[in-house]
Amino acid sequence: MTQSLPALRDQIFAPQTPVTVSVVVVTFNHARYLKNCLGGILCQRAPFRIEIIIHDDASTDRTTEMVRC
Repeated sequence: MTQSLPALRDQIFAPQTPVTVSVVVVTFNHARYLKNCLGGILCQRAPFRIEIIIHDDASTDRTTEMVRC
């Protein structure tokens, strides 16, 4: 059944739809990996709404800037 669903990045959920899964991403100087990490999460196919919580642990590279975008 999940094969026919679009990737999470392409789905639109109503604002009142509850979040079913929370994904926590902890980063420290991971600027070069962050786009790939988030892309991997958002390409998943699922019939439910997710939230992504990103914690940057005082990175000194561009991670903080990327997270804020």
